[in-house]
Amino acid sequence: GVTIVLKDYSSALSYTGPLTGAGTKIFTVNVKDSSGKVISSNSVTVNVENVMSVKLSANGKTGTVNMTVGDSVVLTPVVSGGNGGYKYQYIMKNVNTGKNHELTGYTTLAKYTGPLTSAGTKIFTVNVKDGTGKIVTSNSVTVVVAKKASFSVELKVNEKTGTVNMTVGDSVKLVPCITGEA
Repeated sequence: GVTIVLKDYSSALSYTGPLTGAGTKIFTVNVKDSSGKVISSNSVTVNVENVMSVKLSANGKTGTVNMTVGDSVVLTPVVSGGNGGYKYQYIMKNVNTGKNHELTGYTTLAKYTGPLTSAGTKIFTVNVKDGTGKIVTSNSVTVVVAKKASFSVELKVNEKTGTVNMTVGDSVKLVPCITGEA
């Protein structure tokens, strides 16, 4: 391996510094006395892990998102740490049924886009696997999906639809006719 001098000889009895990379680090201390004699300490092995974390957002938000049936949800994870080579598995829990649905197997596609096909509350998470096989689960993002309005409106002019011929001074009565559920 590569030997790096963290601090040259000094009168300080300790050294403090950041661990800048993942992997196994072996530390020793060389002590020099006033005559110039150098004695090496025992070796201490430190295994440094690059802790992986993931933050998920739905349509750019990490809190509750309100959407409508037919809209598309876009799930975007931001991953830090780990050892690269990330693969993503998207999961949706339908709160109304209590069932979990695997939206994807592990894929290299970092972003998921899919349609919301039913009303209700959905909770999304993503499992991220790095190149070493370590898996971390993201925060949960809640999407409340409302039913699409199932109504229509037709405007009537003096109880007629389409083009109505009138003259100046005539009285006009506009009535919207709503059908279905609003």
